[in-house]
Amino acid sequence: MRISIGKHILPCEVMDTDIKRAMGMMYRDELDGAMLFVFPSVKEQKFWMANCIIPLDMIFCIDNKITEIHKNVPPCYKNRCQSYEGLANKVIELEGGTCDRLGITKKDKVQFNPFMDEFSL
Repeated sequence: MRISIGKHILPCEVMDTDIKRAMGMMYRDELDGAMLFVFPSVKEQKFWMANCIIPLDMIFCIDNKITEIHKNVPPCYKNRCQSYEGLANKVIELEGGTCDRLGITKKDKVQFNPFMDEFSL
């Protein structure tokens, strides 16, 4: 699957099951593009960086609208994990610094392209 955020198109891994959402970026030292977490309904979502190796940007969305961005979220330090929250039914993770590098802001729209993969939102 691919997603577009503003004018940028990125490859995207979809985390659409409880198991995939729980694992996310744990124990991974790179992310090629984006990771999309899909939830069944809009509610306050909480993310933390337990067992993550690299910093991440987290983009919380309701459908195609960005509601919150947390930039350069660091991995947990000595099991002290801060949570990052936002109202969303989708959350996108990018490698830390990507939002600043690409100029992604809350004003940007997100589009999901189901024609690039069999998964359709």
